Amino acid sequence: LDLTINNTTYGTDVVVACDSMTWIDGVTYTSSNNTATYVLTNTNNCDSVVTLDLTINNTTYGTDVVVACDSMTWIDGVTYTTNNNSATYLFTSSYGCDSLVTLNLNLNYSTSSFSLISSCNSYEWNGVQYPNSGLYVDTSINNFGCPLYDTLFLQISNSNSSSYISSCYEYLWNGNVYDTSGTYYFSNGSCTDTLFLSIYEQSFGYDTVIACDSYNFIDNLLTIDGDYVDTIQNMYGCDSIIYLNLSIVSSTSSNTNLIACDSAEWNGNTYYTSGIYVDTLQTINSCDSIVTMDMTINNSIATMDSLVACDSAVWNGNVYTTTGIYVDTLQTINSCDSIVTMDLTINYSIQ
Repeated sequence: LDLTINNTTYGTDVVVACDSMTWIDGVTYTSSNNTATYVLTNTNNCDSVVTLDLTINNTTYGTDVVVACDSMTWIDGVTYTTNNNSATYLFTSSYGCDSLVTLNLNLNYSTSSFSLISSCNSYEWNGVQYPNSGLYVDTSINNFGCPLYDTLFLQISNSNSSSYISSCYEYLWNGNVYDTSGTYYFSNGSCTDTLFLSIYEQSFGYDTVIACDSYNFIDNLLTIDGDYVDTIQNMYGCDSIIYLNLSIVSSTSSNTNLIACDSAEWNGNTYYTSGIYVDTLQTINSCDSIVTMDMTINNSIATMDSLVACDSAVWNGNVYTTTGIYVDTLQTINSCDSIVTMDLTINYSIQ
């Protein structure tokens, strides 16, 4: 007996995949697995059993919670000036799988105030006592954690003072923060200061514009339809957010040819000379409509002729037997009048 025994072979398929993987058994796996097997036939026609060693790494999701002042440039390179909770950015994780980050941005804004204060003897402002009149500037942090730029114009006297203040969101006066309009009092030595305070909030504006060719929106020249937003300072020095819905309508132009005799009427004007004339009209959208007219003026022709004949004469298809001046109108090759005058003399035969 010459006997050869070929043994069944065994192997392990080590696989690392993202989220899911379809193996040689046709099954799609969405979680790690080290028990699945599949039987092949090896080169000796014996069974070859393959065991799956699968590691599934899932896509990860995260939220980047950001609180910033005025604006923020995120990892996507975009500078955001309003709150945003929808922007996303895709990384590759340490496992080689997708990692999706969603931005949760809450923007707070810087504030500023200007105070014109008259005080008795001295004045305490932001923790500092000022004995002299002058212009003072202080930077602190507002309730939103953003810069608060305070400017004080101080007048020191020996009498009671009244201050009329307009401020955005809040106002710091004599060590107290006020966020409501009203009248407030403060004893300053022998004097009593009165604050008449007006608090203004952020304002919003919405505008829909139809413009010709382009539109200047807060020093930006826009040439494309769309929705735009910008932030400016309103009359109180507070943020005013402007939303613009813009439609751009293009100006039009056209060329026209005209051939006329002697003169022509065009757009309310009379022309006697050939040439290229340009006029600007208004379309239904009040945009320019530039019309160019290539005008050709052909002049009428007048000629005088004389003829002496016996008894009768034939002229332009008519028979004349009497001396006289006769006029006939023909057409030139340009379809203009050609006025021909004939001075006709008829001499009669004698019998």
